[in-house]
Amino acid sequence: MTVTGPQRQWVAAVAALNVETQPLRRAPHAPALRIIQAGPGPQACTRAVSRAVAQGAGALVSWGFAGGLTRELGSGGVLLASRVIDGSGRQLRGDDAWRERLENRMPAGLDVRYDGLLLASDSVLLTPADKALAAASSGAQAVDMETFALAAAADKHRLPWVAVRIVLDTSSDSLPRGVQQCVDANGTLRWRGVLRLLAQPGGWHGLATAARCSRQARASLAVLARALGPVAFAAPGLSAS
Repeated sequence: MTVTGPQRQWVAAVAALNVETQPLRRAPHAPALRIIQAGPGPQACTRAVSRAVAQGAGALVSWGFAGGLTRELGSGGVLLASRVIDGSGRQLRGDDAWRERLENRMPAGLDVRYDGLLLASDSVLLTPADKALAAASSGAQAVDMETFALAAAADKHRLPWVAVRIVLDTSSDSLPRGVQQCVDANGTLRWRGVLRLLAQPGGWHGLATAARCSRQARASLAVLARALGPVAFAAPGLSAS
């Protein structure tokens, strides 16, 4: 059954990975907020959002990590994106009033870029050269694989959306080839993939970089979850309780 109209009273916070959803689940959050672990990639996000909309979601949050494309944001820096752009240059804009509400509740001490542009990618950008090319061609400050899919679904169903993304790897960081094999299709850590990566030349160094970035990004996620979860993720027109 598809829910329509006034019955849409809850907000879906959609993230790809288990490590991204954990801070929201642990922090106090409004009953109207439901946390969805979609798995990595645009197709997984589209499927998860479609199910959420069919079940009555009235607003969508893109939540989790992103790759930095410029020097403006280090690991743990926050991009509160107003727009998302795909490889063809198509742009979608989020809900400005909702984003401004989030801006007003941003905790002190975080490096935040407001009114940012987020690039869509079908794969993880591994090298500084890849990131520099993406930044030059798009003008974006960060990149992820899911937000454009979420925004497109929101646009299709005429629902408000916002994107809150925390930089994991910076524009100058290199990630090891095959890093995507370290999580499964549901977004949960795969130890077999980690061990396979460690066996590659340079695998230890690459994973050490990823671990350092992850600690900083997860700390920011936890701070944001505590600050935004209770009330700020109630979208305009929806109740926070």
